[in-house]
Amino acid sequence: MRLIIIPAVVLLHTVVATTQEVATISFVSPGIGYEQPISNHFTVKGRAALTVNWSYSSSDFFGNKFEFAPSTLAAAHFRYYYNMNLRDRNNKRTALNSANYLSLLVKYAYSNRYYHYGSDGNYSYSMPAHTVDGGVVWGIQRNFRNRLSLDCNIGPSLYNPIANKKFSLIADITFGIWLGAKEQQ
Repeated sequence: MRLIIIPAVVLLHTVVATTQEVATISFVSPGIGYEQPISNHFTVKGRAALTVNWSYSSSDFFGNKFEFAPSTLAAAHFRYYYNMNLRDRNNKRTALNSANYLSLLVKYAYSNRYYHYGSDGNYSYSMPAHTVDGGVVWGIQRNFRNRLSLDCNIGPSLYNPIANKKFSLIADITFGIWLGAKEQQ
C-alpha cells in the first residue's frame, strides 16, 4: 500500500504548475488577447490589436527611406511553457502563465493606407496591404499581482524566407493589464 501512495504524491508534485485561462488588454499596440489552456503546459492564444507596420532602409543609390502603415492585426499562438515546474520549485510566480515559452506564431495585418518618407519627398498613398507572417518564437510572459501584464517574444520568420527569399525576424510585444478576479494572496 505504501508503494502505491508514494509515487502518486511524487506525480502530483511534478505537475503542480499548470496553465490557466488569461484575458488581457494591451496598451502598447491597443488590443485584446485571450489564452486558453489545452493541457498542463500547452495553450492557444489569440490576439486582435491596432499596430503599425514599419521599415527603414538606407542606400547610396536609393537614399534613405522610412515607411509605415497603421494596421489592424490578428495573431495566433500555439505555446509550450517549458519552465513552469522549475519556476514553481524555485518559489517564483507561475500564476496566469507567468513563465517562458516556445511558440508557433502566425500574424495577419491589414492596412488601407501606406506612408512613405524618403529622400525624394514625403507622400502617402492608399493601397490595401495584406501582411502575413509566421514563425517559431521564444518568449517571456509575466502577469504580476498588481494586474500588469508583459508578453515579449522574438524568433525567425518561417514565411519570409519561403515567400520573399530573405531572412527576417518575427516579434510581438504587449504591455497591458490582465482581466479577471485577483487570486487569493
